[in-house]
This record gives sequence, structure tokens and C-alpha cells, in this order.
Amino acid sequence: MNDLLIAAWFLIGSFFFLNDALVESGTWLFIVGSALKLTS
Repeated sequence: MNDLLIAAWFLIGSFFFLNDALVESGTWLFIVGSALKLTS
């Protein structure tokens, strides 16, 4: 289940990079996803 959540963070973050207004949020989603991957 945790891997599914991490994949969702990365997928949503990827879509956020398509909109200039959401790039910063997308960056944070990648950071959170990476941190979760380190702990799993």
C-alpha cells in the first residue's frame, strides 16, 4: 500500500509540472515521495 501511495505522489507531481503555477507544489510532492521511499 505504501508503494502505491508513493507512486501517486510522483504521478500527481509529474502532472503539476505541466502547469507553471503548480511547479513548486510538484517539487514538494517529489520531495515527500522521495522521503517516503527512503523510509519504506
